[in-house]
Amino acid sequence: MINKLAELEDRSRRNNLRFCGIEEVKNKSWEDSDNKVREFLNNKLQLHEKFEIERAHRVGKKLPENNKKNRLIVVRFLNYKDKATILRKYTTMKLWTQKVYINEDYSDHTMELRKKLLNKAKDLRAKDLNRLLSISFFSINDCKYVSSINDCKYVSSINDCKYVSSINDCKYVSSINDCKYVSSINDCKYVSSINDCKYVSSINDCKYVSSINDCKYVSSINDCKYVSSINDCKYVSSINDCKYVSSINDCKYVSSINDCKYVSSINDCKYVSSINDCKYVPSINDCKYCTEVVVNLFATLIKLY
Repeated sequence: MINKLAELEDRSRRNNLRFCGIEEVKNKSWEDSDNKVREFLNNKLQLHEKFEIERAHRVGKKLPENNKKNRLIVVRFLNYKDKATILRKYTTMKLWTQKVYINEDYSDHTMELRKKLLNKAKDLRAKDLNRLLSISFFSINDCKYVSSINDCKYVSSINDCKYVSSINDCKYVSSINDCKYVSSINDCKYVSSINDCKYVSSINDCKYVSSINDCKYVSSINDCKYVSSINDCKYVSSINDCKYVSSINDCKYVSSINDCKYVSSINDCKYVSSINDCKYVPSINDCKYCTEVVVNLFATLIKLY
């Protein structure tokens, strides 16, 4: 129950960041915190975009005027990608050397777990194992709930997880197996395989997805450059703006495949509602219902010749 409550709280804080080390002017309103954060983003991080801040406020009781400590600021952004951009830029510029820190905002339960992990990391550094610490997560096995895996450089495998809410800004994810629910996989550079997932709501902005196999529900696969194969899926609602999709096999329902440049084969599909704006579709075999296939293929042939 504690893990479930912590997961829900972490999810509600998904768009939050903690800013530590920003100068505090005494007896000022929360609007001053908003202005201080914007000044920091412009001057220190050199980010001049107009980030939409829902709320920014100091945490804890007000300190006496003679106290020189600065309370941390919790900021909630309207857009998750704004938060990810700020965190990525902060990591690149290494501003922690100036005693200014930007961190994720987690529940107390998760913060305690991360504190234990940091203590373990210190022990590993003492043993000169820094090489291992370059890997954010090597494997996450038999987990019931993983709320988010963000800004990881390498994730080798995520196995037997019941719930994975989001995997964002990962450079390498080798495999995600036997997950019951994966809500979103965004901005991943390499995802080699997603197997035996019951629900995958969205896979967006991935550069390489080699295979998605035995998924029961995949709601959308958008803006992928390379998807080699989508096999044995029961429901795929939409595959949009993909440059290369080599094969879609044994799917029961595919509602729409739009703006694909290359689709080599669509085999054994029971229902394909629409295939639009595809430049190359060499073969469509054993489909029971293709409502717009003939029209679009005819249009494609006219364009080619």
